[in-house]
Amino acid sequence: MRIKFLTILLPILILIGCSKDTVKKAPDFALKGINGGTVRLSDYKGKVIILDFWATWCGPCITEIPAFVNLMKQHSDEGLVVIGLNLDANLSARQIQMFAQKMKINYPIAMLGNSRDVMHQYGGINSIPTTFIIDRDGIIRDKAVGAHRESYFEERIVKLL
Repeated sequence: MRIKFLTILLPILILIGCSKDTVKKAPDFALKGINGGTVRLSDYKGKVIILDFWATWCGPCITEIPAFVNLMKQHSDEGLVVIGLNLDANLSARQIQMFAQKMKINYPIAMLGNSRDVMHQYGGINSIPTTFIIDRDGIIRDKAVGAHRESYFEERIVKLL
Protein backbone atom coordinates (compact mmCIF):
# COMPACT_ATOMS: atom_id res chain seq x y z
CA MET A 1 0.00 0.00 0.00
CA ARG A 2 2.76 2.40 0.93
CA ILE A 3 4.73 1.72 -2.28
CA LYS A 4 1.59 2.20 -4.39
CA PHE A 5 0.95 5.57 -2.69
CA LEU A 6 4.55 6.70 -3.33
CA THR A 7 4.36 5.50 -6.93
CA ILE A 8 1.39 7.80 -7.52
CA LEU A 9 2.59 10.73 -5.42
CA LEU A 10 6.19 10.92 -6.63
CA PRO A 11 5.45 11.74 -10.30
CA ILE A 12 2.96 14.41 -9.22
CA LEU A 13 5.52 16.06 -6.94
CA ILE A 14 8.16 15.96 -9.67
CA LEU A 15 5.80 17.62 -12.15
CA ILE A 16 4.85 20.33 -9.67
CA GLY A 17 8.47 20.97 -8.71
CA CYS A 18 9.64 21.16 -12.32
CA SER A 19 6.91 23.48 -13.53
CA LYS A 20 8.18 26.45 -15.56
CA ASP A 21 5.05 28.38 -14.69
CA THR A 22 6.26 29.52 -11.28
CA VAL A 23 4.63 32.91 -10.92
CA LYS A 24 6.01 35.58 -8.62
CA LYS A 25 3.90 38.61 -7.87
CA ALA A 26 6.00 41.77 -7.59
CA PRO A 27 5.92 42.96 -3.96
CA ASP A 28 4.40 46.41 -3.47
CA PHE A 29 6.38 49.14 -1.77
CA ALA A 30 5.93 52.75 -0.68
CA LEU A 31 9.18 54.72 -0.72
CA LYS A 32 10.11 58.37 -0.58
CA GLY A 33 10.55 59.77 -4.07
CA ILE A 34 13.34 62.21 -4.86
CA ASN A 35 10.74 64.85 -5.73
CA GLY A 36 9.09 64.66 -2.32
CA GLY A 37 6.13 62.37 -2.94
CA THR A 38 5.76 58.68 -2.35
CA VAL A 39 6.54 56.15 -5.05
CA ARG A 40 4.37 53.04 -4.85
CA LEU A 41 4.54 50.11 -7.23
CA SER A 42 0.76 49.76 -6.92
CA ASP A 43 0.32 53.25 -8.42
CA TYR A 44 1.43 51.75 -11.74
CA LYS A 45 -0.98 48.82 -11.76
CA GLY A 46 -1.86 47.90 -15.34
CA LYS A 47 1.48 49.14 -16.72
CA VAL A 48 4.55 47.23 -17.85
CA ILE A 49 7.27 48.16 -15.37
CA ILE A 50 11.03 48.13 -15.55
CA LEU A 51 12.12 48.23 -11.90
CA ASP A 52 15.80 49.09 -11.59
CA PHE A 53 17.88 48.82 -8.40
CA TRP A 54 20.83 51.19 -8.91
CA ALA A 55 23.22 53.74 -7.36
CA THR A 56 25.01 56.88 -8.54
CA TRP A 57 28.44 55.39 -7.82
CA CYS A 58 27.75 52.27 -9.92
CA GLY A 59 29.34 52.54 -13.37
CA PRO A 60 27.26 49.77 -14.98
CA CYS A 61 24.10 51.35 -13.52
CA ILE A 62 24.97 54.67 -15.12
CA THR A 63 25.57 53.05 -18.50
CA GLU A 64 21.98 51.69 -18.47
CA ILE A 65 20.29 55.01 -17.68
CA PRO A 66 20.26 56.36 -21.27
CA ALA A 67 18.58 53.14 -22.42
CA PHE A 68 15.85 53.51 -19.80
CA VAL A 69 15.37 57.18 -20.73
CA ASN A 70 15.01 56.19 -24.38
CA LEU A 71 12.63 53.31 -23.63
CA MET A 72 10.42 55.71 -21.67
CA LYS A 73 10.39 58.13 -24.61
CA GLN A 74 9.50 55.36 -27.04
CA HIS A 75 7.01 53.31 -25.03
CA SER A 76 5.44 55.33 -22.20
CA ASP A 77 2.36 55.99 -24.35
CA GLU A 78 1.97 52.23 -24.74
CA GLY A 79 1.96 51.67 -20.99
CA LEU A 80 5.63 51.38 -20.02
CA VAL A 81 7.03 52.94 -16.88
CA VAL A 82 10.57 52.71 -15.55
CA ILE A 83 11.04 53.07 -11.79
CA GLY A 84 14.49 53.58 -10.34
CA LEU A 85 15.13 52.38 -6.78
CA ASN A 86 18.23 54.19 -5.59
CA LEU A 87 20.56 52.56 -3.06
CA ASP A 88 22.64 55.63 -2.15
CA ALA A 89 22.10 55.66 1.63
CA ASN A 90 24.44 58.63 2.17
CA LEU A 91 22.97 60.99 -0.42
CA SER A 92 20.07 63.37 0.09
CA ALA A 93 17.04 63.50 -2.16
CA ARG A 94 18.36 66.76 -3.58
CA GLN A 95 21.73 65.21 -4.47
CA ILE A 96 20.05 62.30 -6.26
CA GLN A 97 17.69 64.77 -7.94
CA MET A 98 20.67 66.78 -9.27
CA PHE A 99 22.22 63.57 -10.59
CA ALA A 100 18.91 62.64 -12.25
CA GLN A 101 18.70 66.05 -13.91
CA LYS A 102 22.27 65.74 -15.20
CA MET A 103 21.42 62.31 -16.67
CA LYS A 104 18.08 63.60 -18.04
CA ILE A 105 16.18 60.86 -16.21
CA ASN A 106 12.51 61.00 -17.20
CA TYR A 107 11.11 58.39 -14.82
CA PRO A 108 10.32 58.23 -11.10
CA ILE A 109 13.10 57.51 -8.63
CA ALA A 110 12.58 56.34 -5.08
CA MET A 111 15.19 56.13 -2.34
CA LEU A 112 15.80 52.94 -0.39
CA GLY A 113 17.96 54.82 2.10
CA ASN A 114 19.16 52.56 4.90
CA SER A 115 16.17 50.25 4.57
CA ARG A 116 16.87 47.03 2.75
CA ASP A 117 13.38 45.56 3.20
CA VAL A 118 12.42 46.04 -0.46
CA MET A 119 15.66 44.40 -1.56
CA HIS A 120 14.82 41.35 0.56
CA GLN A 121 11.25 41.26 -0.76
CA TYR A 122 12.67 41.01 -4.27
CA GLY A 123 14.74 37.96 -3.37
CA GLY A 124 17.85 39.78 -2.18
CA ILE A 125 19.79 42.15 -4.39
CA ASN A 126 23.39 40.97 -4.32
CA SER A 127 24.77 43.20 -7.06
CA ILE A 128 23.64 46.20 -9.04
CA PRO A 129 22.23 47.01 -11.40
CA THR A 130 19.50 44.46 -10.85
CA THR A 131 16.44 45.03 -12.97
CA PHE A 132 13.03 43.38 -12.94
CA ILE A 133 10.49 43.41 -15.74
CA ILE A 134 6.94 43.28 -14.40
CA ASP A 135 3.91 42.68 -16.59
CA ARG A 136 0.55 44.47 -16.50
CA ASP A 137 -0.76 41.96 -13.96
CA GLY A 138 2.08 42.66 -11.53
CA ILE A 139 3.93 39.40 -12.28
CA ILE A 140 7.73 39.43 -12.44
CA ARG A 141 8.59 38.18 -15.93
CA ASP A 142 12.35 38.72 -15.97
CA LYS A 143 15.28 39.54 -13.72
CA ALA A 144 18.49 40.96 -15.17
CA VAL A 145 21.64 41.22 -13.07
CA GLY A 146 24.35 43.47 -14.42
CA ALA A 147 24.24 46.03 -17.20
CA HIS A 148 22.39 45.17 -20.39
CA ARG A 149 21.89 46.88 -23.72
CA GLU A 150 18.69 48.71 -24.58
CA SER A 151 17.82 45.96 -27.07
CA TYR A 152 17.77 43.39 -24.24
CA PHE A 153 15.04 45.32 -22.42
CA GLU A 154 13.22 46.31 -25.61
CA GLU A 155 12.93 42.68 -26.68
CA ARG A 156 11.35 41.73 -23.37
CA ILE A 157 8.96 44.65 -22.87
CA VAL A 158 7.56 44.70 -26.41
CA LYS A 159 6.01 41.27 -25.79
CA LEU A 160 4.22 42.65 -22.74
CA LEU A 161 3.01 46.02 -24.04
